[in-house]
Amino acid sequence: MRFVKFDWPLTGHGAELFSMKPRTKDNYLKQVYDFIKDILVVCPSCSGKAIVKASELPFKNLNEPDVKLICTGCGHSKRLEEKLDAVLFSDSTKTIPGRYMIIGGAVDPYFHLPLWLTINCCDNTLWAYNLEHLEF
Repeated sequence: MRFVKFDWPLTGHGAELFSMKPRTKDNYLKQVYDFIKDILVVCPSCSGKAIVKASELPFKNLNEPDVKLICTGCGHSKRLEEKLDAVLFSDSTKTIPGRYMIIGGAVDPYFHLPLWLTINCCDNTLWAYNLEHLEF
């Protein structure tokens, strides 16, 4: 598992991403689904930072060719449609293959890869899908 360490206070490039903004009741209108567009993950080939790109609210109308894994470090690339189906149900007469999403854990919903933005905190794992999610 990869851990990202932040030295506080942040200065220089990127510090503006973590500036503390006052919270209002409108801040809490977001749900975890609002952050699953561009997800930072650990690349399965080089263990560097990769991104899972998906369209807006893909779980309502999942267009598999639009969901892709891209690593700019090693060039690893994969589309969701290339991922093997999981067995959703099986008995002696039939097997039903399909895909499932894991939302709300320390893995990305599509390829089930570990998230890049994770850290141990009080015997738990604190995670975020992307910088927007981390800032929230």
